[in-house]
Amino acid sequence: MHSWNHLNVCVFAGEQVGGFVVLGIGIWTCVDHASMEQLLGTNLYMSAAYILIATGVVVILISFLGCLGAVKEIKCMLLTVSLAFMRVMMAVATPQSLTLVPLRSSGAGG
Repeated sequence: MHSWNHLNVCVFAGEQVGGFVVLGIGIWTCVDHASMEQLLGTNLYMSAAYILIATGVVVILISFLGCLGAVKEIKCMLLTVSLAFMRVMMAVATPQSLTLVPLRSSGAGG
């Protein structure tokens, strides 16, 4: 295994740990919904918890494939994993960047 492969394995392992953290927060939010409802006063957070669970699972799967591709030195798998992560990051960044764009008022004299 080349030295750059060790770096790839470490990066993908770190991403996998992050995926487990996100998954754990989502599951914890779903399981402990009584205290969350008492804290927030609503149950609208449940959809966000389900999104956290789904995102955690996707990140764990993609990072596992990345680790496997780095260990086995499969360039096609590494390229596929890189494109998948780029797609996930774009899906996450697009709605956030749209909220930063100021909207013009439709009033007269604007």
